[in-house]
Amino acid sequence: MKYIIGILFLAANCALAASGDDDYFEKRAEVIEKIQIRMNVPGNKEVLDLMRENGESIRKSLGASYAGSWVDYDEEDRAYQVIAVTDLAAKNRVHVDYRLEFVEAERNIEQLNAVYSEIERFWEENGLRLVIYYVQIEPRINKVLVGAPLVNHERIIGVLQNLKLDMNAIQLQEANSTVTLYGKQVVN
Repeated sequence: MKYIIGILFLAANCALAASGDDDYFEKRAEVIEKIQIRMNVPGNKEVLDLMRENGESIRKSLGASYAGSWVDYDEEDRAYQVIAVTDLAAKNRVHVDYRLEFVEAERNIEQLNAVYSEIERFWEENGLRLVIYYVQIEPRINKVLVGAPLVNHERIIGVLQNLKLDMNAIQLQEANSTVTLYGKQVVN
């Protein structure tokens, strides 16, 4: 739960910081309030618990088709799990007694993790902490996000192309400060 709240705060801060708005702190308070309301949606905790309980068996059942998972909400604000797969036929291998939705993805989680790991490795070995502020996998869009100041984007694109990474698997985002998350990134 702390991981998800941390990611939500990260997303909120990145969006607000990128907006360049003078009312940053007022808008930040509004976003935090909305996040807290969203975290208290009935059934949210239950879905998160079920995802933790069944996550490993679902990943094993889906094998190389698995591309990530997250919580989403229907029109009545009920929480449910979404699973991205590279082959929609793979959903027939998953049997659980709660609501799941499957969406098709271009890349599986191993491919995203490989891109992420290569960027992280290069980032660490070459001291790019001032060029790139964060790298993370976002299964909802099936890409690796790279956050950096806009002035560095051209340089980063050149580096990523030299690494011969799948540029379609990467999305650059404008970021104006570093973000610290305590713990290891876990994509499930």
